[in-house]
Amino acid sequence: MTYRILIADDEPKLIRLIKELVDFEELGIEIVAECRDGEEAYREILDKRPDIVLSDIKMPVYDGIALIEKTRKQGLNTRFILISGYRHFEYARSAIRLNVVDYLLKPIDAAQLRETLQKACRKVDQMRETDAGNEELKRIREKQAMSQMEGFWNTLLGRENREPQAFLSEELCNRTYHTSFRKGCYQVLSIYCNLSGLLEQQDSSLTEKINTILDRTLGGVGRVVSHVASGRSYVLVVNFDREKRKQVHEAVVAMYYSICDIREIYGDFELTVGLSGIRQDIRELKEAYLEAHYAQWGRMVLSGSSLIEYSQIAGLKRFAPEKLVSGAECVRIGECVKYLRAEELGEIFRTISLRAAENTNSYPGDMWETFRRLRDAVIESGRSPENRKRLEEECFYASMEARSFPKLFQNLFLCLERYILEEKKKMQEKAGRPVARAVNYLKDNYSRDVTLEEAAGAAGVSPGYFSRLFKAEMQIGFLEYLTRLRLKESEKLLAESSLTIREIALAVGYPDEKYYARLFKKTTGIKPSEFRKIYS
Repeated sequence: MTYRILIADDEPKLIRLIKELVDFEELGIEIVAECRDGEEAYREILDKRPDIVLSDIKMPVYDGIALIEKTRKQGLNTRFILISGYRHFEYARSAIRLNVVDYLLKPIDAAQLRETLQKACRKVDQMRETDAGNEELKRIREKQAMSQMEGFWNTLLGRENREPQAFLSEELCNRTYHTSFRKGCYQVLSIYCNLSGLLEQQDSSLTEKINTILDRTLGGVGRVVSHVASGRSYVLVVNFDREKRKQVHEAVVAMYYSICDIREIYGDFELTVGLSGIRQDIRELKEAYLEAHYAQWGRMVLSGSSLIEYSQIAGLKRFAPEKLVSGAECVRIGECVKYLRAEELGEIFRTISLRAAENTNSYPGDMWETFRRLRDAVIESGRSPENRKRLEEECFYASMEARSFPKLFQNLFLCLERYILEEKKKMQEKAGRPVARAVNYLKDNYSRDVTLEEAAGAAGVSPGYFSRLFKAEMQIGFLEYLTRLRLKESEKLLAESSLTIREIALAVGYPDEKYYARLFKKTTGIKPSEFRKIYS
């Protein structure tokens, strides 16, 4: 283990002596700085962050005691060893109070210096072990808190398919999820912004800034339970005493404008805050959540408004989401995305956009439910977890950038069209790869006795490399793939042609009819003749 030390003394001769008295390299100690006064030492401590500081007490600008005090104020756990040219009770007492490793007197004894340095290294080890333990404990507690919070929201929103018994009373909720609710009023806030997308990354400093704002503005008027997703979505439950309704409203307004002020740092971004009505029963939290979410979607109707109360949109005209986008249309949209059919997707969205234009001033809750049905169909069409995550992101930003109902569908189509074009490009690039070239070769030559060496030659790589590459990319061995390809082609011939079983076996690369029949039955569970009777 390596330790870093800074040596501070206004006498260069003493520094040279210290370096000669002990072998620092043997002790695993690296000298990172040599300083001539307390001010220089302080700057270097902040810059180099040494584990140990060996310092004279009497130095210009800051003496040894002042240097320790200033370092401690910065929250650094640097270990100090002090050197003095004479015995002085006040210095020794200060050194003890500041928990220095040791207090050495000049002339410095080599054995004592070595022992003191080893002692300091042991203390650094202890500190590192403690820090590691604290970090692990912190991670465990954070994980537990996150799990409890996830359980809170999953149960509240009915994602766990069970009755939310914990929300029958504050006492039950607190006991189950370690919240701190008290009887009183509840209000839910839904805060959405597109800043993480504009930054093209998750900015931890942004999250810290917003959390600080929430604590500063809302923390003083009520108890807050929050849910944060991907650095972009904040859903807050504010629980407060009835007499603080006015203060909570003022705090919410202050919170909104404080978040807006972040634009000075990050530039312009979209921000919408939806507020539920005030509820006086914990059992109404789910309804309050939906109100806040629908109010946030009120930006589709209330152009220019970014702080929206549910009462502003509650009385708007209703419509049936399934009439605007039918179940059959959701299925077709999912298939278009899955099979990369951009033109057909455009036709469906043009029809939906016309219907949406007839409901521009309708209830945002119905708008959300319509979008949710579409979004779920789109996400489920993803061929892999990465695709589904990408599609979820596309749907989010399509909705976040929309300021009208028709614009929502226009944005969604443009996002999905871009996704389809990018996926097609990936497929074209993949078609030029060695395995893709080999697969095309097999599709053209499966009817004869094609070998792995031939396929590797078609791919332009060595047989050994090709074998490994093929299995890694196709998740199946070369011979097994060739067998499946041949049998699949034989199924088509059995169902669609009048060729005999022998002729079909020859056509797919099996001169031995009996071997082909056994292989076919082993793979499909039935004989070729039985397959023909069923499917022809």
